[in-house]
Amino acid sequence: MKVSASNPDSADNSSELILLNIPAYTQVHKGGKLFFGADGFLYIGIGDGGGQGDPNNNGQNLTKLYGKILRIDVNTTSGSLNYSIPTSNPFYGNTSGYREEIFAYGLRNPWKISQDPVSSKIWVGDVGNNIAEEVDIIESGINYGWKTMEGFECFSPSTGCDTTGLRKPVLAYLHTEGVGSSVVGGYVYRGSKFPALFGKYIFGDFVSGNIWSLNYDGINAGTKTLLTDANFSLSTFGVDKNNELYICNYTSGKIYQLQDTTVGVNLNSSIIPTSTNLFQNFPNPFNPVTKINFTLSKNSFVRLSIFDLQGKEIQNLLNENLSAGDYYYTFNAQTLASGTYFYRLEAAGTIQSKRMVLLK
Repeated sequence: MKVSASNPDSADNSSELILLNIPAYTQVHKGGKLFFGADGFLYIGIGDGGGQGDPNNNGQNLTKLYGKILRIDVNTTSGSLNYSIPTSNPFYGNTSGYREEIFAYGLRNPWKISQDPVSSKIWVGDVGNNIAEEVDIIESGINYGWKTMEGFECFSPSTGCDTTGLRKPVLAYLHTEGVGSSVVGGYVYRGSKFPALFGKYIFGDFVSGNIWSLNYDGINAGTKTLLTDANFSLSTFGVDKNNELYICNYTSGKIYQLQDTTVGVNLNSSIIPTSTNLFQNFPNPFNPVTKINFTLSKNSFVRLSIFDLQGKEIQNLLNENLSAGDYYYTFNAQTLASGTYFYRLEAAGTIQSKRMVLLK
């Protein structure tokens, strides 16, 4: 559609032009995010068409548009099409009957996609079936595995699947972890309000309301750090002209801004501490929120984690570089059962632990 000549905030309905029509198999896994990439082409996220388990194996069928990321040029037309195919698309000019619109494939329900304006990397949250949720970086011609794999797990077949040529996720989390079951892709944060999050991918989960930052070194599988539990079904993320982040409540339709209440700098942070220390959380016992205070005597990579009584790490809270200073972390144990836990700080060449008690 074109912008209305009389109102720049509305569209002219009479100018509608249908670019591409993809019939729906079912009521699920249809179209997702549309965006214009840095290359000027239109990227389109398309689900596998359903039903559950992709019974038609659409994600792997290159003659179908379902379960793919498509890329088209809307500024020119070609033959009977209302668009053209970029010549750099991976299947452009093929003689096997593959759809030339396909940019990447092997996806289940890639309904939220974004491109980092700095690195130009394309990030997607691909919603899982009944095993795992995953985050991927999309590249031309890559097969992301569905339905052979779901996350890092075999799906069809359930064991012994052939993963040759499949790109595994940057990050995946299992439904059995209890932290979510419907990933919502977000954005690489490039705003100025939260320096500690700059350059990190922020994403969430529709079911749990959890919002995480993703730590990824480009080589090893990523890890996620919980930023907050939104306590509502979040449907999408957005950014403004300053690249600040917004979150939408699916139920109410309200739009929220992310506030930095998790990792904070104490008021005396202008004084560089003389030692690196981990202090007792307060309050303790707590239900379900407590603050963990620590100091850094020098710039350091910081890892802060929660462990159960058996010594098993159950949650990583921080995994990043911080400057010397006085910090606190607001820990929300809403998803944990009552009991005794340990929190451990690894920073500046030291490892320190403290015990805390959750009473619900």
